[in-house]
Amino acid sequence: KGEPVRSNHTSTQAFEFDARLKSVAPLAVDDESRASIRAGEGIANAYALIVNNSKLLSDTVPGRFALMSKNFKESADAISGCEGYEPLGSRLNALSEVCSASDMVLNGDALGCSAKAEEAISKLEAAKRELLANPKLAMTLRAVDLEIAQSRTLKNVADMVNNGTSKDPLKTLNLLSLIHI
Repeated sequence: KGEPVRSNHTSTQAFEFDARLKSVAPLAVDDESRASIRAGEGIANAYALIVNNSKLLSDTVPGRFALMSKNFKESADAISGCEGYEPLGSRLNALSEVCSASDMVLNGDALGCSAKAEEAISKLEAAKRELLANPKLAMTLRAVDLEIAQSRTLKNVADMVNNGTSKDPLKTLNLLSLIHI
C-alpha cells in the first residue's frame, strides 16, 4: 500500500547512460577499467528495469506482475555480474518469484501462488543473510524484511483461498483490502 518510490531519473536516462558506457568500452586499456565499465553497464541496466517496475506498481494493466517478474529477473542477471552486488542479484531474483506468485493468484492459480510465494520467501531470507555480510548493501535489510512480510501475506491469501469456502482469490483480496491493518 502507499505510493511507490519515485526515482530522480527515468529508465530512458539509465538506458542512455548504459549506451554511453558501451560506446567508451573499447577505450578501456586494462582489466580494472573493463571491469568498471561492465559494472556500470550492469548497474545502469538493473536500475532502468527497477524504475520501470516502480511505475508498474501503480498501474492496473493486466499482466503487469508477469512483466515485473521478467524485469526483476533481467535486472538480477545484469547486477549479479557486478562484484559486490551479488546479494542484490539474489534479492531481485526473489522479487521476480514474488511477482510470478502475484500473477498466479490474480489469474486464479492460488495453489501455484502458494508454492511460488513459499519459494520466494525462502530466497528472500537467503538474500537477507547475504546482505548481512555485505556492508555496501546492508542498508537494504529493512526493505527485505518488508518484502518477506508482504510475501508471507501473499502466501496466506493464497492459502486462505485454497483452504476456504471461496475459491476466488480476487474476492479474498477484496475482503482483505477492506480491513485496515
